[in-house]
Amino acid sequence: MIGIKEVMIAEVKDKGLDIPESHIKQGLRSYISRKTYLKALTLGGNRFDMNGQPKGEITPQQQALAKQMLVEWGRQ
Repeated sequence: MIGIKEVMIAEVKDKGLDIPESHIKQGLRSYISRKTYLKALTLGGNRFDMNGQPKGEITPQQQALAKQMLVEWGRQ
């Protein structure tokens, strides 16, 4: 990932919100496990930060892992 978890945790603390880190981690894990997200990864391209600005690119290794996860998802 591109540090979104850390940014979200810091923002929650800065705003004084009562959201446990574990909930942020669970939410992100749920999001990145979705078929839509995995399919987007397989296409490659840019990664984006919390403000929607390009920040790095999806690597071939990340694409391959996403493809493998989709294959495994299909077996269930």
